[in-house]
Amino acid sequence: KLFRLTAHRETADRLGRDLLSRIRFFYALDLSSHGKALGLFYKAFFIDQHEKNYETTLRQAISPVAYRATDLAASLSGRLGLKGETWVDGVNSAGGLSWQTHLPVPLGVDLEMPMLAGLPGAALISTDDPRLWVDTPLDRPGRMDAEQLGLQARLLVPLLWDLLSDPEVLGRYREVHREALLSRERFRRVHGRAVAYDPAKSLGVADQPVGGALMTIQHNPGFYNRQRAYKTYGGVRAMDLTFADGGGFFEFIGLPDTQAKWWDTKKFTLEGYLLDPASGEVRCAPDRGDFGEKLFKVQEIELTRPEHEVTPVLFRCEPVTVFDMMDQRSFATFVNVDIYDAQTGSAPISWGYRIAGRVYDKTYTEPAGAIFIPPRMRFKAQFGMGDVAGVKYALLNVADGPGDPPDGAGYPAPEGGVLTLTPMRMARDLYRLDEGRLARLRTHGIRNAHVEGLHAAAGEALAQAQEALRLQRYDLFLRHARSAWSLEARAYPHVQGTTLDVLAGVLLYLFLLLPFAFFAERLLFGFTGINAQIGGFFGVFLVAFLILSQVHPAFAITNAAPVILLAFITLTLSILVIAMIRSRFQQEIARLQRRPGAGERSDFSRLSAAKTAFILGINNMRRRRVRTGLTVATLVLLMFSVLSLSSIESQLVIQRRLLTEEPPPYEGVLLRNRNWGNLPASAYGNLLNAFPPEEGHVVAPRNWIVSQDVNVPTGVRLTNPLQPDREFRLAGLVGMSPEETRLTRPQDLLVAGRWLGPGEEACVLPQKIASELRLKWGQTPPEVILYGRRLRVVGLLDDAKLLRWKDVDQESPSPVDYSIESWQRHSGANRDEDRQFYHYAHLDPRNVLFAPYALLLDYGATLRSVALIPKEKGLKEVVEREILKKVDIPVFLASHDRVVYASSTSGSAVSGVGLLLIPMLISALIVFNTMLGSVYEREREISIYGSMGLAPVHISSLFVAESCVYATVSAVLGYILGQVVAKLITMQGLLSGLSLNYSSTSAAFAAVFIAGVVLLSALYPARRAAALSVPDVERIWRLPEPEGDLLDVEFPFTISARDALGVNAYLLYYFQDHSRQSVGEFYTAGNRLSALPMRGGTGYGLQSDVWIAPFDFGISQRLEMQTVPTEDPNVFQTRLLLTRKSGENDAWVKMNNRFLKHIRKQFLLWRLLKPEERAFYRAEAERVLREAPETEPVA
Repeated sequence: KLFRLTAHRETADRLGRDLLSRIRFFYALDLSSHGKALGLFYKAFFIDQHEKNYETTLRQAISPVAYRATDLAASLSGRLGLKGETWVDGVNSAGGLSWQTHLPVPLGVDLEMPMLAGLPGAALISTDDPRLWVDTPLDRPGRMDAEQLGLQARLLVPLLWDLLSDPEVLGRYREVHREALLSRERFRRVHGRAVAYDPAKSLGVADQPVGGALMTIQHNPGFYNRQRAYKTYGGVRAMDLTFADGGGFFEFIGLPDTQAKWWDTKKFTLEGYLLDPASGEVRCAPDRGDFGEKLFKVQEIELTRPEHEVTPVLFRCEPVTVFDMMDQRSFATFVNVDIYDAQTGSAPISWGYRIAGRVYDKTYTEPAGAIFIPPRMRFKAQFGMGDVAGVKYALLNVADGPGDPPDGAGYPAPEGGVLTLTPMRMARDLYRLDEGRLARLRTHGIRNAHVEGLHAAAGEALAQAQEALRLQRYDLFLRHARSAWSLEARAYPHVQGTTLDVLAGVLLYLFLLLPFAFFAERLLFGFTGINAQIGGFFGVFLVAFLILSQVHPAFAITNAAPVILLAFITLTLSILVIAMIRSRFQQEIARLQRRPGAGERSDFSRLSAAKTAFILGINNMRRRRVRTGLTVATLVLLMFSVLSLSSIESQLVIQRRLLTEEPPPYEGVLLRNRNWGNLPASAYGNLLNAFPPEEGHVVAPRNWIVSQDVNVPTGVRLTNPLQPDREFRLAGLVGMSPEETRLTRPQDLLVAGRWLGPGEEACVLPQKIASELRLKWGQTPPEVILYGRRLRVVGLLDDAKLLRWKDVDQESPSPVDYSIESWQRHSGANRDEDRQFYHYAHLDPRNVLFAPYALLLDYGATLRSVALIPKEKGLKEVVEREILKKVDIPVFLASHDRVVYASSTSGSAVSGVGLLLIPMLISALIVFNTMLGSVYEREREISIYGSMGLAPVHISSLFVAESCVYATVSAVLGYILGQVVAKLITMQGLLSGLSLNYSSTSAAFAAVFIAGVVLLSALYPARRAAALSVPDVERIWRLPEPEGDLLDVEFPFTISARDALGVNAYLLYYFQDHSRQSVGEFYTAGNRLSALPMRGGTGYGLQSDVWIAPFDFGISQRLEMQTVPTEDPNVFQTRLLLTRKSGENDAWVKMNNRFLKHIRKQFLLWRLLKPEERAFYRAEAERVLREAPETEPVA
């Protein structure tokens, strides 16, 4: 398989098919002319095998060979007179350096495929060379360093001869057991047939072969931002290629499976393309439509088996290349595209796309992609940031003519296949979409100042972009087009949200119409028949709905009032049906529980109690029509005032967090991620466009070369060309610009020389590094060698001052020390709850080299921050207008005496509340007076409720329910009145420029405001009603103090003589139910009912032994409940005698509070029983008493 992969079939035939079994060791070569030393490595980046303990096993197997090779290299270097470090042991790395440290660029080498097949070997690689021009048009013979390559060859040739002939090395080859290297072969085969769907020939599925298709498969899912996945590995593409034969059949051999590589994701991306043989243009592309990827699911496959057979589907297409596929607010590239047919508005049967994306661990991005559409189809495209973020932007080709489609006419495939001017097209589409929607909202008096401001600014920037394009000022064109895109992208969700918010506002009040219609029918009509009640309810609801549908703009915006009504009725009926079924089910369960002798329910329906409270409140309001009418009118006017004078509008909220009040090194802006993550290069480019240096702005980028792997130190080698044996392993590299002198002022740290100048290949070193390299500072600046390139040292930095060097964020400009950060995060050593902002640990700047930004960018440095000093005064206003309003990246804002961390988000603000203070107080006093008067008028009624056993809190809830009726009726009537008046004002043009607020948030605020005023005004009257229900001072019934082990309790219930006997039987059954269980609140034994002869008549006694939960407290008692006549022979009172038998006294008293609440609740439930149920219990009591022995008379 190895030789089939490498196309060496003829060699295999000549040398014998048993060649693989006879090979003892495999050597691979990867030389570059700018490498300083040779190294022996046991792996590289292309596969980078990490299967469990395999990496350790592999290193241990190759280690003896590496040790012997190191000895041979040292001996050869001495004999050949080679100076400096000429050899690196990449297997047995020393000094804490890993093998990755010596390879500044991820390389793919020939060694990795044999190793994947279980063949032992090693690679001889040129180290410390980033191979800048490999895989670029600049890789030409003139750039080769023949002298350096010759030095490597002088060592390589004799070393390789010794490695192949040295007896000791040959012996170590025999010690390598390939079975120990890999437990099983990791070569995987993917094969299949490329097909297409032809409506004229296919039998329901894609089955027509696509011969000669170029098939590709790559190690990551198509977007180069995955861990340890790169687009290219030192010139080795991460994409395997093969051509399908004439029948569409193809195969890939030698793919690593999911266990062989340290994948962030384990899926492969398989795609196929048919190219025009003459022009190379794409004629067929992967099909993501219904007959392609959605059906076969082959574009992303996981190699878990030795062989995978797949059926990739292609379709005949026209390719369209799109540039600038990047979110202008977050600078992130789009990751998914949806294609639509402009004529039908739906996805075509076949469509596809391919996005380049962002390369992992790199600053540069490729914000470009290709869209594949069926021939001669006008298309629309939507771009997004994944399933979570959703759709972000669209290409619609929205025209501004009166007869043009409002959602765009779509684009045909452009001539040449490239859609140009993407920023302006997207900004223009968003602008015209918003313009049409805002115009419609303005027609109905709906305005949002924040959104209108963003929209107007975007329109101005768009006009400037068009003018710059006409003048062929493409730099200004990009600046203004991207600015318009950013501004309109922030406005777009608010415009769309405003429309949805208006709909949500009317839906909120449609739901309020349900209780309103019920209350209104009870207040206005009070029908007794159920049919009349239902008719009145729906009549009120329909009248209110018709008024709303005529005056509320939501119905005009949607043009679907009947649909809204139908949907609302369907939803309401569904809820009602579910509620009815649930209620009926509960009734049946209750009926089964209430069958004679089966015990009783232990609770009552809260919903029924609430309904009863509302009915009582409404009946009281009907008895006082004039007072009710005036109170409702007052609250309606208050609701109208709330709608008219207050509003809740969206706005740009700038969140600021004070970082320090110490003077910063400069007054400006620092743009970086809070966690020091990479910034895309477009962030710097966009800032340059917005703040061009030629206009007086200062823009300074900073980039780093640093290892983010805590197990792999950076360790970049810096050497002295005059003393090759002197070298320094850098902890990191920082790229800066000449503009830095106007920001953090590094020139103040110099002890010799100057700071970096424009366009030079130079560096600035700390004193520590210069001393280690023994650099001599004189008239001619010394030089150092970095990555094989000579750099002039133009300045030396003072070590002590360097340690104190800070940026405006109070952190060092040197890279973050990820090893320390990892330890601190895992150990919690750096947790400080009092900190307002987390400060990262940075590398010692004395071990860091400072070089030009552009130079380190060539070596793969990543952009980490950008500093800015605008030329205009008013830093705060400039930042808000040009940065925070347009981008979603937070900034550090440094003024002369403080530094704040600022970010922008969309928020809401309430305005006009101060104007409502006086109307609110007047309405509150009116409601308070109404409710308090009702309390005093109903003193007799309240006393009756109390005598029936109703708790004070339940009596107060009657008045709270009445206030809820006031709030609901007033809120709905006030809202309808406000909409009617607003409609008349708008139609008559009485107040030009009036902005009305129809948002759901404002509607909810108004309703909550009214409810709050009413409920707060009713609290004291409700409390007063509760106090009137209990004549004494105590509102809450409490147990008396026990007399020894006896609690003598006068129960706060009176019972009629007719019910006295029945209620005792009812409680007897209740206690008997608890005698058959040892769980719950209590259990009983020895339950007995008896008659108590008395001088004033006959009473009744109920005795029981009771154990109270929690049962591990051991609380038990003897209960005797006496129901005896009072002075009025028709009224009985209840007395409980509780005698403690076991358990601690305090716990016994405390637990009896809860126990007696259950008994009290049963007295209340007795009043809910039907007459026939009460008669049953009376008959049962008489039967029990006939069978019971007589009891001694009770005094």
